[in-house]
Amino acid sequence: MSNRLRIVLTAALLAGIPALAAASHSFTLIDGASSAAGVSADGSIVAGSGVGGAYYWTVDGGRVDVGGTSAVGISGDGSTITGNMTDAGLTVAGLWTSNGGWQSLGGIPGGEPSGTSLSSAYAVNYDGTVAVGLAWEDAGTALAFKWTLETGMLPLPNFGERSARANGVSDNGNWVGGWDTISWGGRRACLWNSDGTAEHILDGVVDDGFGEIYWVSDDGSFAVGSTYDGYGGFRWTRDGGAELFDLLPGTPEFGGGWATAATEDGSVIVGGQDNGDFWSPEWNAWIVTDAGGKVALVDLLADQGITLPSGYRMASASGVSADGRTIVGWGYWNGVVFDSQAFVVTLAGDGIPGDLDGDGDVDLGDLAILLAAYDTCEGDPLFNPAADIDESGCVGLADLATLLANYGTGN
Repeated sequence: MSNRLRIVLTAALLAGIPALAAASHSFTLIDGASSAAGVSADGSIVAGSGVGGAYYWTVDGGRVDVGGTSAVGISGDGSTITGNMTDAGLTVAGLWTSNGGWQSLGGIPGGEPSGTSLSSAYAVNYDGTVAVGLAWEDAGTALAFKWTLETGMLPLPNFGERSARANGVSDNGNWVGGWDTISWGGRRACLWNSDGTAEHILDGVVDDGFGEIYWVSDDGSFAVGSTYDGYGGFRWTRDGGAELFDLLPGTPEFGGGWATAATEDGSVIVGGQDNGDFWSPEWNAWIVTDAGGKVALVDLLADQGITLPSGYRMASASGVSADGRTIVGWGYWNGVVFDSQAFVVTLAGDGIPGDLDGDGDVDLGDLAILLAAYDTCEGDPLFNPAADIDESGCVGLADLATLLANYGTGN
């Protein structure tokens, strides 16, 4: 496409199409909540920890405290919170439901506490029937566990030389992600299958396969997590291997990042990072999309005219809804990481044909993306699948017409 035609199209748009009237995203702080650990698949229920222990939160009902000592996740169907509680003087993994309250998951067979801790929950599957986490074998050794209604809490096979932990479980409960350790205590990213086997997915990518898995897809073909400082987390696919994310621009090389959650199709990944400076911390929550790449959440909101409260900084995103539109996490006030508060971000306007950068509206930014890829097809180095709106394999007039028909729209 000629530069002349691009200029003509842009001029026509500027002259004849009205500008957007309002921002399309939203930002909410949850009063009395220090963290938001997860969100239901439909984005309607958030769970986390706060002044009353574990809580759940909805737009209409606000924060509802449910006791326990903390919440670390919520099932996809929103029925079950997983977290930790006190049982017989020991801290143990537990599950909470509105009908049954808290249920202790206890420890692994023969397990002994380390201090006052017997087990700790880290994640729960879609319908609340599978939970995973860490359980103490003895005061010095922890094992990854998997709990089900049928089996109770059992240790996962330990293919490392010391301790292990399960951080995440697929919605169907078949796959578990976490870490095990080598002799000197370094953590290796470990993926367990339901048949008892495991694989270290970063072997050959980073030294000693160092890292952790935090989230895994239903079929075990896609996972996200963290690795060495200096990287901004990773995504791994069975077909393509591991991709190490860069840190956000301007982050010192000794900073580190992590990817905590993703949509099932991998189109949205969320996480956080820090600058590695204890005395002057600068943390940032971020999002990765197919169209927009990796950006700080605060910048995404700023582009829509949303300014955060003075002194508040978004530190890390910890969960995302199935459609990628609701993101939850935590931030902190006035440079003090321990003075934390949970946030909820809603990305409205998802699904508008022509919203190529995923920012909730169709505007000049989307047009620029399409024009840069115009008249290219799959295999061309300039081809951008986000601009192939009709999924024909090429970017052409049909895609341009669709974008122009939706130009200026957004919620």
